[in-house]
Amino acid sequence: MKNKGIDAIHFYIVHKFKWLPSVVKSMTHDDLGFVLSETMSGWTLPEEARNL
Repeated sequence: MKNKGIDAIHFYIVHKFKWLPSVVKSMTHDDLGFVLSETMSGWTLPEEARNL
């Protein structure tokens, strides 16, 4: 069974940065992690979601 989590990450990056799927799928997990961490830099959880 294919990992749907990694598919979701690939989908997000392809659409966010307009990169080719083949480029995104060829990235290492470290590279994907770097892109995601840079994308989320400065992001905070909305206050209304903090007490769920």
